[in-house]
Amino acid sequence: MYIRALYLHSVKSYDEAIVLLSKIMTEASDGGNLSFQRDAVLLLSKIYEDQNDLRKALAYRDSYHLLKAQLESDEISRSIEKLEFQIEMEKIEKENEQLKLSEAESKAILARREFQNNLLVIIFSFTALLALVFWINSKRRRNVNAKLNDQNQFISQQRAEISKQNDDLIQRNTQLSEINSEKDILMNIVAHDLKAPLARIEGLSNLIELDGVQQQQRLEYLSLLKYSTRSGLNLITDLLDVNMLEDKNQVVAYSSIVVNDFLKELLHPLIQQALGKSIEVKTEFSDFDAQVTTIPSYLSRIVENLVTNSIKFSYPKSTIWVGYHVVEQNLVLTVKDQGPGFTSHDKKYLFQKFKKTKRTSYCR
Repeated sequence: MYIRALYLHSVKSYDEAIVLLSKIMTEASDGGNLSFQRDAVLLLSKIYEDQNDLRKALAYRDSYHLLKAQLESDEISRSIEKLEFQIEMEKIEKENEQLKLSEAESKAILARREFQNNLLVIIFSFTALLALVFWINSKRRRNVNAKLNDQNQFISQQRAEISKQNDDLIQRNTQLSEINSEKDILMNIVAHDLKAPLARIEGLSNLIELDGVQQQQRLEYLSLLKYSTRSGLNLITDLLDVNMLEDKNQVVAYSSIVVNDFLKELLHPLIQQALGKSIEVKTEFSDFDAQVTTIPSYLSRIVENLVTNSIKFSYPKSTIWVGYHVVEQNLVLTVKDQGPGFTSHDKKYLFQKFKKTKRTSYCR
C-alpha cells in the first residue's frame, strides 16, 4: 500500500494518497509497527507541504522525528539487552570453567594422595624388610642404607611436588577471584556510563513535551536527542570491544583535531544537561587554532565523564569552567567546578584503572 501511496503522490492524487496513508497508519499503529508509521507520516508531511498546508506539514514532520527518535531508543534497549545477555552468558561460562577446573584438580589431588599413601605403605614395608635383612646379614648393611637414602629423597621430591601443586592451585583460585572482581566492576561501569546519555535523553524528552516550545527549538532538542542516542550506542559498542581495547597488540587510530571545534561540539549537549540543573557551564579557550593529535573517541569519553561528574556533584545555580591552554606544545585541559571536590583519600586512587570513591564516582 505504501508503494501505491508513493505513486499517488508522484501523480499528485493527494486525496487518494491521504486516505491510503491514513489506513496504513491505523494498521501500523494496531500492529505496533513504528517503521511504517514513520514512513507514512513523512509522506503525509510532504503531501501537505505540496498543498501549502504548512501547519499540517509541520505537525506530521514533528511526528516523523518523534517516531524516528523512538525507533532509535528501541535500538538502544535491544543493544542493552544483548549486552546483559552476553555478560550473563560469560558469567555462566566462567562459573562452569571454575567448577570443571576445581573438580579436575580435586580428582588429581585425590589420585596423588592415594598414590602417595600406597607408596608410603610400600616404602615402609620395604624398609621393614630391609631392616630384617640387615639384622640377618650385616654385610649388606651399606647397600640397604643407600637404598633407604634414595627412598627418602624420593619422598622429599614428592612432598616438594605436592607443595608446588598446592601453590599452583592457590594461584589459580586467586586468578579466578580477580576475574570475578573485574566482571563486577565492569557491570558497575556499564550502569554508571549509561546514566549520562540516558539522563540527557530523558531531559530532552521533557523539554520537547513542554507547552509553548518553538518549532526551531523543538528541532534543536531533537538533534540533541539524536546525539545522546548515538552517544549511548557508541558506549555500548566500546564496552562490547573492551577485551580488544585491553590487547597490547591492538593498533589505535590517532588523528589531528581542532581543539576548539571538538570541545564546542562535545559540550553543546552537556551544557543543555547542566541548564536542567540550573548550572552554568563557562568555557575558557586561550588558543582557538590549537590542534592536537589524539584518539578522538577516548578524549571525548574523558571530557564527557569529567563534565558529567561535575554536573552530578555540583550544586544548583553554581558554575562549571571548561578550558584549555597550550604550554610548551602540550595541551592542558581543565575542568573546574564548585562541588565538594576530592578528599585526600580519594586522590590516592585518582589514576587507578577502576576505583569507586566515597562519593560513588569513578576515578578513570
